[in-house]
Amino acid sequence: MKQSKVNVMGLPDTNRAKKDHRVALKLRITYKGKRKYYSTGYDASKEEWITVNSAEAKARLRRIKNAITEIEINAQKCCDNITPFSFRQFEYIFFDQSIIFADLKSAYAAYIEQLKKNE
Repeated sequence: MKQSKVNVMGLPDTNRAKKDHRVALKLRITYKGKRKYYSTGYDASKEEWITVNSAEAKARLRRIKNAITEIEINAQKCCDNITPFSFRQFEYIFFDQSIIFADLKSAYAAYIEQLKKNE
């Protein structure tokens, strides 16, 4: 049975190495077996990633570690506040982007819900 809990984790995207052998650090959101990856804006080599995850991270790597941790915490808080969870709603809230609606009825329903929340 698939878990209904949302898991948030920062990790390197080892499938797409850049020319300088660095990889993008991504935010992975997992819900009911489905995974989506989001960019964090940070890059690291495999060796740097190991150091970032250790207690020995210094200077730039410490800042990367702190930034990734902060992104994970904010994403988890955002996910915890979405009931029922959906990736589309997460993207709307976390990245502050508008939702593209499938039809006019869903757009009205979302706007009515927003008005009710704002009283």
